[in-house]
Amino acid sequence: MEEIYSIYTGPSKQFQNKLERAVDMENVIHLRELVLEMDSKNFNNWIEENRNQSRTLICNAEAFSSVKEHFVANLPYILKLLVDYGCIDKCYFQNPPSVFTKGLKRIVGDVLTEESYKYEKITRDNLLSIYQRYNEEIIGQNDTLIEILSTLYPLTAANAEKPVVMMFYGPAGVGKTESAKIINNALTNGELFRQQLSMFQTGDFGSYLFGSSLEHPALARDLLNRESNIILFDEFNRCSSAVHSAFFQMFDEGIFVDKNYEVNLKNSVIICTANYESREEIFSALGGPLFSRFDHFLHFNYLSIDAKKTLIQEKYLALLDQWTGKEKELLKEPEHIETLVKNAEFFTNARNIEKGVKGYMSKVLVKYMIEESAKESEFVSK
Repeated sequence: MEEIYSIYTGPSKQFQNKLERAVDMENVIHLRELVLEMDSKNFNNWIEENRNQSRTLICNAEAFSSVKEHFVANLPYILKLLVDYGCIDKCYFQNPPSVFTKGLKRIVGDVLTEESYKYEKITRDNLLSIYQRYNEEIIGQNDTLIEILSTLYPLTAANAEKPVVMMFYGPAGVGKTESAKIINNALTNGELFRQQLSMFQTGDFGSYLFGSSLEHPALARDLLNRESNIILFDEFNRCSSAVHSAFFQMFDEGIFVDKNYEVNLKNSVIICTANYESREEIFSALGGPLFSRFDHFLHFNYLSIDAKKTLIQEKYLALLDQWTGKEKELLKEPEHIETLVKNAEFFTNARNIEKGVKGYMSKVLVKYMIEESAKESEFVSK
């Protein structure tokens, strides 16, 4: 049977690649354009004017949020009619809402195909890559690295399906988020899926998690469009207990369902970061049901003095490259980095160190600028 209706579940970049291979892009019409054309005329007149045009309809994920919800629910019936009259030849849909998919399957199931983006499976070579990169980029968390690799190892099994769910906890600025980035970069070429939960107020976060109208942001829709199967929920401690239940099935089975969408998260790596100090504090904050759904809790330590000194040296050398000429020559004098290293105990974390190094460099250069200006003024006055 000829493929007339095609549903693609996955990121926009890959959907576009599929279209470029399969579709004559000179003879397409997008959903929003179709709606505007049909609204501008009598429906029957529009059909008569567009009979046998045989255009290809393209409907990407964002298009469903740009039209009325009742229209989305009725769209399968409308499309069947447009195809029957030859107004449309083929239809391609990316990440449609459940109400549309169910309606389309019911009406045109025999000429409907479905394709889902295949996320890369984790291998032992990937884990070795994490090991190598981690030692190069993260300072002072060597014990945590082995725990990360041990937690990820089950995903290398051939029949692995359940997602691995980890919580990285400990003080701010010691490598939790950077560790998630390293894991993602070692496992996939796709961009890390990262959501900072502190950006949402309680009411907004509830609708984002559980779904509201199609025009509003939704976690499920964002997850369907993810490029990577590595998922980071930053600052998970900002998540209200009122919405904890939204994560139960996601963490348990790798399925996330809201009012409008269903997402497959099989074989994914879900990482939550938080500034909790202990497992006891985590249990108290999350409660038993959510606590028990984590595979592992990985504690990130405060930076030791030696780790701080190493970071100061690395940050100083990295920031030095942004300067040239006399400024760089001045900053390369050993006394500056020696001064910072001697004061390592006053720094608290990687962010604090980077800001401190930047601030110190700026002070050195400002003093130099003022001194040079004073010399010029003195010379002119003579």
